[in-house]
Amino acid sequence: MIMKKITRWISSLVSVLLFLSLILMLFVVISSKASDGEPKLFGYEIKTIL
Repeated sequence: MIMKKITRWISSLVSVLLFLSLILMLFVVISSKASDGEPKLFGYEIKTIL
């Protein structure tokens, strides 16, 4: 019973983290396309393929 709760909690946490990283990357790409520059995240350049 406790193991199911723990795995459900971990699964929810991983899902939320993945969703937040997707939103963050979407924001970075859109803002970099709007400014016609290379996308940067914490000072590192992110290379876009498309």
